[in-house]
Amino acid sequence: MVLFRKKKKTYRLAKKLADYAHLKWMGIFFLIAFFIDAFVIVIPIDGLLCFMLIFAEDQKKKLYVYSLVGFVLGFIAIALLTASTFQQDIIDVIYHFGFKDSLTAILESAGSYGYFNIALGTLTIVAPAICLVSGIIVGLDWNATLMIVIVMKALRLFLMIFFTLKISHIIVDSYESTHPS
Repeated sequence: MVLFRKKKKTYRLAKKLADYAHLKWMGIFFLIAFFIDAFVIVIPIDGLLCFMLIFAEDQKKKLYVYSLVGFVLGFIAIALLTASTFQQDIIDVIYHFGFKDSLTAILESAGSYGYFNIALGTLTIVAPAICLVSGIIVGLDWNATLMIVIVMKALRLFLMIFFTLKISHIIVDSYESTHPS
C-alpha cells in the first residue's frame, strides 16, 4: 500500500512547517490562509494543517484557534456580501468558476430541507462557502445560516485533526517505509 505516492511534497512541506509551529507567525499564517480559503475554496489548507500537526501535535490548540478565527472572519465577510447588494454578482462568480452544478443542487434541495441540508453539506464534502451562499440565496435567515456553517466547519476541522492525529503513526510509518530518507 503506497499511501503517499502523490503526497510527497505535502508531507515534506508539513514536516518543515512543523519546525516553525511554535512561532506566532505560523498562527497568523493559518488565520490568513483559512480566511482566504473561505473565498477561494480550492486551497487544501485543512489537509496541510492536519499533516503538519502530525509533527507538531503540541501546537494543535493554538493553530486550531487561529484557523477558526480565519474562517469565521471569512464566512462573516461572505455572508455580509451575499446578504447585501452583491448577491447577483456572487452568483455570477460562482457560475464563472464552475460551481454552478453544486450551487444548483443545493438550491434545489435547500428549499425542501433548509437548515439541515446546509448543516449536512458543510459537514461533508461541499464547500462551506457554497452552503453559506446557497442558504442565503434561497431565503434562509442569513444569521442562522452563518452560525450553522461556522459550527459545522469547526466540527469538520476538529474531526479531521482528531482522526489524523489518532492514525498519525500509521501515516508516518506508511510514508517512511515507502520513501526512505
